[in-house]
Amino acid sequence: MTRDDSGPSYRYVYRMRDADALADEMHRLLSAWYVRIDERIGEVTRQFEQASQQST
Repeated sequence: MTRDDSGPSYRYVYRMRDADALADEMHRLLSAWYVRIDERIGEVTRQFEQASQQST
């Protein structure tokens, strides 16, 4: 996507991407997101376990 703002207004120009390249990029981004979510769930689980041990 590019933005052409050479005139009194602007427009965006979109280009088609290769479907396989787009699917690969989406898979990469989703995999990275899953890793971050899994790490965060682990952090929250550890915090709950620590809080539970301290309250007993």
